[in-house]
Amino acid sequence: MTLKGVTGHKDILSTTAVDEHVTQLFLFDFEQSGIHLDTQKRSQVVYLNDLILYTGQQFASNSTQPSSVKREVVPANVRSL
Repeated sequence: MTLKGVTGHKDILSTTAVDEHVTQLFLFDFEQSGIHLDTQKRSQVVYLNDLILYTGQQFASNSTQPSSVKREVVPANVRSL
């Protein structure tokens, strides 16, 4: 066990390597969420992340739906496939 915390200061309780790893994951996640940004920029990051998730879900759900394409649009060399 180590007494060195993630911030470089000593923790009150001893931490394990797993504790340190989980802490690093949380810090990374917070930074990806824009925790260090001002309110306006953080709101924009949250909005864009939500939009990315929504768009990905829409794509995934619609990718299994069949669609029709006019025969003449498909290149001749793959029409039989």
